[in-house]
Amino acid sequence: MNLASMLILGNMRKSSASTTSTANASSLTNHGSVAFRRVYIWISIGNGATTQAVFFLLAGLAVLRAEDPQAVGLQLAAQSLPALALLLLVGSAASKFNFRSALVLSLWLQAASAIIFGITSLVFGYNLVSALIMSLVYATASTVQAPGRRTVMADLYPEEVRRRAISSITAYSNGARLVAPAAAGFALATGYWQVWFILDAVVCVVAALLSSRAIKLLNISQKENLGKEGETGWSPTLNTRSVRAFLVAFAAVCVFGFNIQVIAPLAARDLLNGAEEYAGLIVSSHTLGSLLGAVLVARADRHLRGCYAGGSVLLGLGLIAFVIPSNAMETMILVCSLIAGVGRGLTLTASSTMASTWGESTVFRERLIALTSIIFTASNLVSAGIISMSLALGSSTLTLWVCGAGSVAAGLCAMMMRSKWDSENRSEPSGP
Repeated sequence: MNLASMLILGNMRKSSASTTSTANASSLTNHGSVAFRRVYIWISIGNGATTQAVFFLLAGLAVLRAEDPQAVGLQLAAQSLPALALLLLVGSAASKFNFRSALVLSLWLQAASAIIFGITSLVFGYNLVSALIMSLVYATASTVQAPGRRTVMADLYPEEVRRRAISSITAYSNGARLVAPAAAGFALATGYWQVWFILDAVVCVVAALLSSRAIKLLNISQKENLGKEGETGWSPTLNTRSVRAFLVAFAAVCVFGFNIQVIAPLAARDLLNGAEEYAGLIVSSHTLGSLLGAVLVARADRHLRGCYAGGSVLLGLGLIAFVIPSNAMETMILVCSLIAGVGRGLTLTASSTMASTWGESTVFRERLIALTSIIFTASNLVSAGIISMSLALGSSTLTLWVCGAGSVAAGLCAMMMRSKWDSENRSEPSGP
């Protein structure tokens, strides 16, 4: 094939893609895209928040209701292991796996399991075995849903406003997922926690119906193929250095930085002389910082990589600063938790937006989102092992140094990779 033929073929492909995009946009406009899009986005955000609250409830019930001292560990394992299994099972056929169809099916499965668990708990009370099964179902469903949901939300917006829209959606979503567990905690304290599972089931049903409608309106071709003929598994996504560097840095931040649920009680116990009531305040301060960081990313959508790398460094420095001696140690730790929270909000929101808007291929984005979702969930197991080892070798001070240094190193590596990412955009699926 000569150069002229290649240019003509390339222009034909671009024209075809443009025509498909225009047709999709027209279809959405004819069906009241703005109103539908708003409803779908807010229901999806609510669904993610209620699911996160369910995980919180299951962990809390394991502490308060289960008689087995290993119950909490079993719950955390049940919430993390499905991600590792999906990495292998879906990875073996990732090029053929339809995440959008899986989104709808998993929402119906989640709704059914929530109804069954909520009703049986109302009638028979809490049971650890059924709670573990519930955790496995929810962890599997949430890991499968993320790629399909985020690509559908991204495709609901035109290309020219997609990045800003996804940044704002991610900020709202992260905020809702941080606030929802507080509401679930109130339900747990009042003794009516079963109602939350029924509420989540209702939200899942509405989300499933709207997701099915959105997929039909978008009319996304299921025949789109990212990689070369014969490529299977995750290789079409992982064959670019920029993507591999992004995923390695993201995995490091998840392992070392996203563990405030463990850091908070450790700091309260060892740095504040056993003042356990401060654990909740530390988490609240961290949550507030995360919300601030998410808002900053939404307002700086043209600097996603800077937010991502800088947020990782800020998160790590905030954790390390926990151990700085101070005459007002309580205030110092709360401020450090706030700073670390801002770093978490910057990193998590920027990375989610980058994965949702990377490149021009919907299938490519699906695979990248799937990998980040799996890494985010599975990192809990690695993080728990590192924290346990550091505590065995020393005190919580060593743990804070290890977690903080790991986050800073991940951020610095991301900063060094920025120029390489930019230089590779011409030959690889373009990053944001």
